[in-house]
Amino acid sequence: MRFALIVAALIGVGGLIYFADARLSGGQGQSLKTPSSPQQPVPTAVGFFITPSGRIACRWTTATGAASVECGVSTGLHPPIPRRGSDCRSLPYVGNRIAVAAAGRVRLIACAEGNGPFADPGSTVYLRYGDSWRTKDLTCRESVHGLTCRNRDGHGFFVSITHWFSF
Repeated sequence: MRFALIVAALIGVGGLIYFADARLSGGQGQSLKTPSSPQQPVPTAVGFFITPSGRIACRWTTATGAASVECGVSTGLHPPIPRRGSDCRSLPYVGNRIAVAAAGRVRLIACAEGNGPFADPGSTVYLRYGDSWRTKDLTCRESVHGLTCRNRDGHGFFVSITHWFSF
């Protein structure tokens, strides 16, 4: 079993650092889990993972009741998402991102600032085929066909380099 250490900086008082031990193995169906504790609120943590193709990258955040995952395809989503929404008035069109929070429906990200899920390749964890990333309310599973992420309400998305859909 191989161990990867995810280091996520906390935004808050004192510039604290939060460490999460992520366990990966070569076996099929292994999980990459973010920490949780029923007695204490989960501090806000941020991390990244990428799929075997290297073209689908995701940025995850965790916080009590506010976990989310945002994924992007470096070559763009197919079919492209329309350029619309209030963010597009002031931000550049990226058209390559989709997100889901712990509850609620999928959010298409047409316009955004910064690199989003592609922001930190140095601390990215690689999900192999059959691996999963999980929190209490979100699960993303990588397969040879693409990446599927879903929340506790059953909403989510599938994304690959050739197509995507939400459910």
